Amino acid sequence: MVREYCAALGIDAERYIRAGVVPPMLNATDYGVLAREAIKPFLGMHASQETDFIKPIRIDEEVEVNVIYRRAFEKRGNTYVVLEVIVSNTTGETLVYNLMQTTISGYIHE
Repeated sequence: MVREYCAALGIDAERYIRAGVVPPMLNATDYGVLAREAIKPFLGMHASQETDFIKPIRIDEEVEVNVIYRRAFEKRGNTYVVLEVIVSNTTGETLVYNLMQTTISGYIHE
């Protein structure tokens, strides 16, 4: 997966493979998907995101992703939701901390 990701972006995969780590942004797109799945399906737009890469994720390392609903608020007629995403290894050590805000325009009725 590391080779394919790096090839798609035109970056050198070998430096990550030699170091035995996953490129930091490889999993970042997954956090948004996981966060959106953690709450009732909605329509909205990504508003902001802050990510702290605390420790590299090792290739083939098992991780746990926890999504925590922090709050919702209104601003200029829009509803926003704030979600916290914490990626930890199997010993509970935090590897990545992500705080994201997204607007909620409506909910998807299934």
